[in-house]
Amino acid sequence: MTPHEHMTQRLRKVAGGIAWERCVFAGTATLGAEALLDAAVDIAWDRLMPDTLERPNLEVRREGRLIVFRLNVYSLEQVLAQAA
Repeated sequence: MTPHEHMTQRLRKVAGGIAWERCVFAGTATLGAEALLDAAVDIAWDRLMPDTLERPNLEVRREGRLIVFRLNVYSLEQVLAQAA
């Protein structure tokens, strides 16, 4: 099983994003934690920004037993404040 397949099987949908239980990232004897994290980021971009080559920043948070991936979305006010 590839890291991508492993992470896809354990994917959970949450409000505004996707998540995995924290224990999934611990790795296995054949799949390292780094490979699993890379797969999770790739899956998050594919699921949260389908049919585009754009790869926006992801917000990654620990929420209880889950690691949650969401798009890091800026409000119009934040964008304008940075431009000033």
